[in-house]
Amino acid sequence: AQMNPNMLFRDYLDQIFLPLHVESGALKPNTVASYSHMLPRCVEYFGNKKLSAINKADVEGFIVWLRKQKKDDGAPLSDSTVKHHFDFLRICLTFAESHELIAKNPTHHVPAPKQMHKDVDYLAPADAKTFILALAAETTRWQAIMMTLIYLGIRRGELCGLQWGDVDFAHNILKIRRNTV
Repeated sequence: AQMNPNMLFRDYLDQIFLPLHVESGALKPNTVASYSHMLPRCVEYFGNKKLSAINKADVEGFIVWLRKQKKDDGAPLSDSTVKHHFDFLRICLTFAESHELIAKNPTHHVPAPKQMHKDVDYLAPADAKTFILALAAETTRWQAIMMTLIYLGIRRGELCGLQWGDVDFAHNILKIRRNTV
């Protein structure tokens, strides 16, 4: 690919970024799924803009625009969703810069959108004990699932991604190597 000052952002995505980067098979399926979720908003905002003309002010405007967007249920996009869209745009434009389609990535000097810190919601020790006692009436499989979550503090997707090869019984080690959606 060579620098084309008239190439539109949407054409860059369709003709270069998606075939060479996303469809290359080098990305994890979860990454491809998240890209497909963020792609429509990026195309809606930047699609008809020339790739070479996107500047820092456009990127900052994109962040402001994202904060005004709504999810399907009418709620505003979360801080993390806004950050994920920004990160995706940065990846798209970094790829364009590395392939010499743009002279400079305009996202480099735009600070990433801030995310509000959320406290982790967990069971108090007494509640966890009550829950574990209640598990006695459940199947062994359900007990194993819930106790693994409670005692190790892993996420549901991490638990679902476990395979026997991740368990080292000799050293009592459980390796988290994948996550499912």
